[in-house]
Amino acid sequence: MSWDSNLYMTLEHWHGKSALFDTLMIHIANDGLYLYAIFLLIIWFIGRQTDNRQRFREAALSAVIAGVIGLIINIIISHIWFRTRPFVALHTTPLIHHAADASFPSDHTTGSMGLAAGAFVYDRKIGVFFGVFSLLIGFARVYVGVHYPTDVLAGWVIGILCGYAVLANQRYVKPFILTLINIWEQIERRIRHSGA
Repeated sequence: MSWDSNLYMTLEHWHGKSALFDTLMIHIANDGLYLYAIFLLIIWFIGRQTDNRQRFREAALSAVIAGVIGLIINIIISHIWFRTRPFVALHTTPLIHHAADASFPSDHTTGSMGLAAGAFVYDRKIGVFFGVFSLLIGFARVYVGVHYPTDVLAGWVIGILCGYAVLANQRYVKPFILTLINIWEQIERRIRHSGA
């Protein structure tokens, strides 16, 4: 058995030792990306000073761009190489219900680390916060039994590379982000004027 499978099985043996820990891991594994959506909305609307608001919005959009690119890459990879889910291959029972679709790479960790790396381009504190949360999601996805550790590691690498791609292509990405922010601000002004 590979180290990948061994580590997976080690974590699987922890199931049932602590109902509280199992429940926490289930929520992080299932709901982690929904929390990112909430975080992004908060980032979009906070910041009283114009500079902060602009930077936060740039970070939020950069995060989304990197995350989406990562998920598109994952779709391509999973169609080239199909890796069976560990709970199917190793005949285990995961803590959450999951389809027996492609295991590699992990969409949750690719998306969450893409969000982190993309946000980091514009705001390091937000990027680090998102990154730490992505590490938790990755661990949780292995712990609940739906991914091998290497699925998660690959997801993190892809996410980081997508953030780097956003950074390396700022001459294209930045104008696109500024255009989206400008469109949103025009909508906001119209809403305010219509309500006045």
